[in-house]
Amino acid sequence: MPTATSVPAVQRFENEVFFHLKAHPAMSLPDNLAGILLKERFVRACAKSCTVTHIKKYLLMRALVELFTKGDLQTSRNAAQIVRQTIDEISIFLRVKDGLVPLNVYGSMNIVALHSKFRHLQLTYPLEFYYYFHEADDLRLEGLIDPPSPLKISGLHFN
Repeated sequence: MPTATSVPAVQRFENEVFFHLKAHPAMSLPDNLAGILLKERFVRACAKSCTVTHIKKYLLMRALVELFTKGDLQTSRNAAQIVRQTIDEISIFLRVKDGLVPLNVYGSMNIVALHSKFRHLQLTYPLEFYYYFHEADDLRLEGLIDPPSPLKISGLHFN
């Protein structure tokens, strides 16, 4: 039990997992936004409670915060508008040995379940998730079609 004079020990998540979040190579943004929004992140989360939807919300929150804090004066003032125009939808992909697997239909699936479902495809470790920001006028959203795997390493075609 911590007291007023003691510092509580650092708590560790049960089933803690670390993973990479990387920008999808096919995604392009204007130079003033690319340096801020297209960053690789190394994230710590609880494997049981972190879902694909949580990853999307985290990316949206980070985009807004970083535009406010790291953008130029005009970008910071218009951060909310820029996010609304630049990020209408976020697609998430899981990196496997031979490509990227789209995860948009697995929004409520947690990382443990994703690992179980896709481990036979030889997941990379630490896990790597790729994100793709769709703009409001991105025609690929019609019919909920994911952008093609940009790395062309996939060899995985679910057709």
